[in-house]
Amino acid sequence: MSTKIIKNFIWLIVTNKAKEIFSSGTFELYVLHNDESESLIESYAQINDAEECGLEIAIEVDHLDNLI
Repeated sequence: MSTKIIKNFIWLIVTNKAKEIFSSGTFELYVLHNDESESLIESYAQINDAEECGLEIAIEVDHLDNLI
């Protein structure tokens, strides 16, 4: 897993474990789009679509400003 900062927001990249995390219901997952937007994942189909498109799947961490 790695992290990514987009618009001062930190994301934990979990693409390889997305289905496992989704099935546990522990965290909300988001698709990170190439235009720096994100969308909430609500189904396995959305995970599959993201993977097929080569998009990253992530968990929200926090705003960078809150951690500094």
